[in-house]
Amino acid sequence: MSKRLWVFIAFALMMQVALSQPSEYSLFRSAASWLNPALTGTGLETWKLSGLMQSRSVNDTLSHSNQLWAVEYRFDFSRVKKSYGLVIERRHPMSLALGFFSERRTSDYHWYPYHRLGLALNAQVFSEGGLHLLALSVRPVYYAAAAYTPVSSISLSPFTDSILPGHPRERFFTADAGVVLGLYKMDCWADDQAYRWELGMSVHNVTLEQQTQRPDVHPGREYLFHAGSLIELNKAWGCVAKGMYMHYGESFYQGGINLIYRRHMSLSDRWRVGMAYRSSRHLTLSGGFRIYGTSRHTLSADLELSHDFPLKEKNTLWPWHRQAWEISLIIKPIKKCWGLDNCSGDYQFETY
Repeated sequence: MSKRLWVFIAFALMMQVALSQPSEYSLFRSAASWLNPALTGTGLETWKLSGLMQSRSVNDTLSHSNQLWAVEYRFDFSRVKKSYGLVIERRHPMSLALGFFSERRTSDYHWYPYHRLGLALNAQVFSEGGLHLLALSVRPVYYAAAAYTPVSSISLSPFTDSILPGHPRERFFTADAGVVLGLYKMDCWADDQAYRWELGMSVHNVTLEQQTQRPDVHPGREYLFHAGSLIELNKAWGCVAKGMYMHYGESFYQGGINLIYRRHMSLSDRWRVGMAYRSSRHLTLSGGFRIYGTSRHTLSADLELSHDFPLKEKNTLWPWHRQAWEISLIIKPIKKCWGLDNCSGDYQFETY
């Protein structure tokens, strides 16, 4: 076998390894449905629509992208008692949330595209007064991956032929499961994180075997651990520190902090900037803001953008991506009832 052919084999294997990276996102708030199904419906709002698009550049010509969409709805069993003008809400110790989840990957040359569809069922139990939360969730998932059949001829052009072994078309059902513990419910900053402390664990693809090496293009079981802390600096400034550890045969982690400035204006009330570090040797910078309509009962749109910057020479990042960007959008209903103060009494009891 000629030297040129061995060079092509190494190059083809390198691209296959890069395309079989597991999914992981930097914008935690918009990727909550992927991170842990037990986060479904844990915010103040009754329903929420979120979307995220991610694009990664593996080298000068090869890239792949992920699209993540989720719709959530929570069923509350609380009762409101009205008597002689007095309104008293009795918080039920439980609630139930449903969430539809879709994750789709597309890639150049169709070496590792797939589509995951899931429906999460999340049971939430609250402590007295709703101060703490325990959420348990299971999400049946339908997984679909296109077949890849290598050609019989061998060419030195990696864009047309491949000598890698193929795999058949895959269609099967699996499941994700998760648990979340929320401690000390927030009042003023609940839109950024509902509880001061948030701890969780999830398992993706429970019924599958765990991958033992990255080049395995077939999906495998993944373990994820995440934690977040909301720190109120003053009435106008706050920050959220979050971290995530993922094990899928290999280990990956990322952690960072988001700084939030809040000031209630006619069409906007939040601006965010963030910075995070990934174990893939990337620095992630992000920024975003929230806008809403002019009426009292209206919809809000939370937009955020992030970009991965390599901390090593691009040629030494293999098998990870060189650069990546994400853009996200969260839409949900709000009821504007705050006063002039950033955390007035009216705002603390804001309803959704």
